[in-house]
Amino acid sequence: MKEWTGRHGMHMVIRLDQGVGDEDYEEVIALQTDIRSSCFLLIWRSTEAVTVQPLVGRPLPYRSVGHVLDSLVANQNAEMTNTTAPE
Repeated sequence: MKEWTGRHGMHMVIRLDQGVGDEDYEEVIALQTDIRSSCFLLIWRSTEAVTVQPLVGRPLPYRSVGHVLDSLVANQNAEMTNTTAPE
């Protein structure tokens, strides 16, 4: 993942995410646009799925980290092609 994020102009860090109630702290992967920015995406794995939590929005389950990365690239390409020329 670290190599992939670097190729796509992102920064990856592993953080301890606060647990809820009596849960332990868990490791999550945080993706940032650069080392000084806040994270825009948290990723963690449970026995059921790989979960992605965007900065704004609901958590989304994926089958694997590969599916998450493919989705990020697809979304990035969609954003890049969804532009209009200035008049």
